[in-house]
Amino acid sequence: MSGAVTDLSPGAGGVLYLAVDQRVVALHLRKVWSAVVFPAGGIAAHRIAADPRGGAYVLSGPPSFAPAAPPAVLGRVDGQPLPEALSIPSGAGLFRPMEENPDPPRTRVLETLAWPGEVPVALACDTEGRLAVLSWVMDPALAGVPADAAHARLRFFTSRFSTPVALPGVLRPFSLAFLPDGRAVVLSLLEDGKVEAVAYALPADASEAIPQGDYFPLPGHDGGPFLQGARPPHHAVTPGLADQAPVPLQALSLPRCAERGRASNPPNRPFDSGDGRTVWHRLYVEALLPPRTGVRVWLAATDEPLAPPGDSPHWHEHRLGLIPEAPVHPDVPHGSWVPLPSEVPFQPGMLPAPPAPGESGLFTVLIQRAHSQVRALSGRYLWVRVELFGDGRRTPEVGALRAYASRFSYVDNYLPSLYREELFGDDADAPGRATPADFLERFLGIVEGVLTPIEDRIAHAHVLTDPGQVPGDSLEWLASWVGLSFDPVVGERQRRAMLRAAPALARRRGCVEGLRLALDLVTDGAVNRGAVVVVEDFRLRRTLATILGADLADEEDPLLQGLSRSGNAYVGDTLFLGDETRAEFLAVFGDETLRTRAEAEAVEQFLERLAHRLTVLVHQGTDTRTLGLIRKVAEQEAPAHVQVAVITASRPLLVGVASLVGVDTYVGPAPAATSVRVGHSVLGLADVIERPASLDPRLEGG
Repeated sequence: MSGAVTDLSPGAGGVLYLAVDQRVVALHLRKVWSAVVFPAGGIAAHRIAADPRGGAYVLSGPPSFAPAAPPAVLGRVDGQPLPEALSIPSGAGLFRPMEENPDPPRTRVLETLAWPGEVPVALACDTEGRLAVLSWVMDPALAGVPADAAHARLRFFTSRFSTPVALPGVLRPFSLAFLPDGRAVVLSLLEDGKVEAVAYALPADASEAIPQGDYFPLPGHDGGPFLQGARPPHHAVTPGLADQAPVPLQALSLPRCAERGRASNPPNRPFDSGDGRTVWHRLYVEALLPPRTGVRVWLAATDEPLAPPGDSPHWHEHRLGLIPEAPVHPDVPHGSWVPLPSEVPFQPGMLPAPPAPGESGLFTVLIQRAHSQVRALSGRYLWVRVELFGDGRRTPEVGALRAYASRFSYVDNYLPSLYREELFGDDADAPGRATPADFLERFLGIVEGVLTPIEDRIAHAHVLTDPGQVPGDSLEWLASWVGLSFDPVVGERQRRAMLRAAPALARRRGCVEGLRLALDLVTDGAVNRGAVVVVEDFRLRRTLATILGADLADEEDPLLQGLSRSGNAYVGDTLFLGDETRAEFLAVFGDETLRTRAEAEAVEQFLERLAHRLTVLVHQGTDTRTLGLIRKVAEQEAPAHVQVAVITASRPLLVGVASLVGVDTYVGPAPAATSVRVGHSVLGLADVIERPASLDPRLEGG
């Protein structure tokens, strides 16, 4: 039989089922019997899914999206012809069965798929032979779903169809298959014409599948459906490619982190309070706790500098975040997030990320012994073990862990003695419910945990006079103490630096070093980097020795860097003379002295052209806003009799004109590292791998 093949599926026993011209054809791949055409049975075969137990399911088609189109039909083909190699005797006197073939090829209709508002488009069998039919929701109103929830649907068939399971995120998938782990995967056409594969977990009795988020690349995909029968599913490639073999569907692996980690203080480095009567009070932890991650802190106290064994009951648990596979116990203390970067007054904390409730920042927990009747933890030495738990993709981070002692008891200091603890020794250490006095002590610890940081901040208010600790909106107030004022363009970091350097600025005000320091502060170190250069104009002559007799060589001048060329060979701006050689200079004009006042003033003006002048050379890369700030600071900090010129340099190096290293030459910043690009980057040259490697394009830039 010849015609258009719309689908094929290899089945059990080496049988290949094909949909050819809306009929089902079966071929035995080992040629045990010839090709057989199954009866039509009222089914216009379009899609086929072989049952791994034998036979195949058939879906009529092609799909019609017209409102009045007849519904699709689901059918099944079973049976096969007798092997051709078997010779069957015949004759009038021989006893033969009425039907030579007990399992002849046959077709039967299972169900008419009259689903209001839906159009079936594909089907597939899982490894156990369970059939699934994929459909589109074309009319949400008829299908009984909101327009924004008109997702594709999946139904399973045994003797009848199950309730539909929605596939969130896909509207028009056109092919269905099952992964070896039982997850369903569909091919879906995106708005830009590209095809993506989306995997779903199928919980039992759920009305909605769970997208798995795996990324399946489709190299060379020809735009067609999955190839049936292969495990894992395969897809065909575009004709004309060098490799015409079907490509298996494989998910790209994401970077995976360790799910657990441990840390502890060294065996010879416990926290030492110096007093055997110490009651360890409170634990503060600066940590990053992404969702589904957590930290477990085990604490033990001893009077001798010897840690208890790891399985000793003297270790007591404290939790932060989520500990997987660990039941929540009401007696185990759980840390709380604190809306401060650090409990140390006015300190910024040690974490790189900003505080986020429950996930990032400072956490605190009252140190205690769970399950004991008296839960205070006493002893000179404190031992710490930390366990970190992640989900494989994200991990917790601990920036700092601080334990405070000894406990200041609100009960003992503020309440009558009848509220104090009366259980001591072995009785206090015995397991059981907490005593009423112990509960009251820990309950008041909730109030103490709020009040103590407030009291500490009040007691350390003097820290606010430190430029590094004062709040940003108080910098102007603190600067007024020392007579400083800030330009609105100056950022907070530069303002703090100017406050720290206020004494040095005051001592050097009015000199070149003071101007350099002021410019360096407002430009965030541009003077030290060489991006801004302050030069007294008389130094720009590159003078090492004057040919007119005045030895002005300065081999240690940092601007000259050992250069020995002199610019004094020509009369002009590069000529430099001192007062002692002024007479010699006048002699070069002739034997006669200057006769007019105008001539004398011209010579005087020439000599003083570069006196009391200063140049601020700003190299390329400085934005207009910063350049304006440099001009303003230069005018404010320079003495009144000094003329300042701010000049921008467009080129970092002028070859052939004896450029001065560090003045009119400038080594720019190293180029920023860029991410490695496949097919473009050269190994070991410049590009770097910025994070754990992953081929998933969804992780680019994230």
